[in-house]
Amino acid sequence: MKVEFLSHFGRDIDKIQDASFKNKLASIIEQVEQAKAISEVPNIKKIVGGGTIGTVVNRPKKSFI
Repeated sequence: MKVEFLSHFGRDIDKIQDASFKNKLASIIEQVEQAKAISEVPNIKKIVGGGTIGTVVNRPKKSFI
């Protein structure tokens, strides 16, 4: 999938101190980038009235917010 990162997402990541959490997040981002469809990404849950957790899905690219 095509993935875009909004500018504040990068700033938020820079504030994270826990290296283990950053590694897990990097793994999740890699899974999303390699997936052909959002349904291929494990443990994605639909939010009532919204897209999916951490992403905007109603766009050609998936955006981490």
